[in-house]
Amino acid sequence: MMNFLILVLFTLPIAFANAGGVHVGNGGNVVRCEGDTHFQSLEYVMTKSMYGTRVMPVPVYSLSESLNRIARLIEAKLPQYSSGFNEYVIQFENAEPQKTYFWNATQVNNVGDEIVYLPYWCRNSRGTSEIVQAVVRTVSLNSKQETLVNFDYDPKVVDDLEKNSTVQMSFLVVHEWIWNMTNDPDKNRKLDFLLHSPLMESMTAAQIQQELVKFGF
Repeated sequence: MMNFLILVLFTLPIAFANAGGVHVGNGGNVVRCEGDTHFQSLEYVMTKSMYGTRVMPVPVYSLSESLNRIARLIEAKLPQYSSGFNEYVIQFENAEPQKTYFWNATQVNNVGDEIVYLPYWCRNSRGTSEIVQAVVRTVSLNSKQETLVNFDYDPKVVDDLEKNSTVQMSFLVVHEWIWNMTNDPDKNRKLDFLLHSPLMESMTAAQIQQELVKFGF
C-alpha cells in the first residue's frame, strides 16, 4: 500500500506541513516535491502512478503544442467536449472581462475546499512539503444570464511553470477547463492525466469513453 504524507491546514497561500490534511481550492495548485527546485502541478503529482510507471505524459516543446494535441484528440475521440475545449483554449489568458473566460494576474489565497494526501515520495528531506494555490476559479452570471468564469492566478507561480515545465503548465491549464465538467477533484485529475498520456493516441474512442465511465463521468 502506498504511504502518504499527511498535511495540516494553513490559511496562507503556501502550506508547509507534515501531519493532517491540507485544504486546497477549486482552482489549481502546485507542489514542490523532494529534491525539486521548481513546482509541479498537483494534478500530476496525485495521478502520476495511476497507470503504472510505464505511462507518462507525452513530452511537448510548448504549451500550444500540448493544447493543440489535446484539442485534436478530443475532437476525434471525445467530440462532445470539443467545442467547449476549443473556446477555452482560444480565450486562455484573455484579459477582457466580458468574455466567457477571464484571466487576472494577482495575489491569490488558499481557498481550502479540499483535503489532499500527498504520496510519500513528494516529501523533502525534512519530511515536509509545500503546496501553493496557483489559480482560484470563480463562476458568475452576467446580466444576460450567461456564465462567466474568472481565473485569479499567481503570476510568479505560472511564470515558474512556463519557464521550467511545459507539461506541468499544461496540466494546470487543462485542469481549470475540466472543472466545467465536474466538481470532483479526483475525477478532474484522472481525466487530466489521461488527456496528457499516450493512451489518448493508442486507445479507441470507445475505450476512452469507457475510461471516463470508470472515472465517474
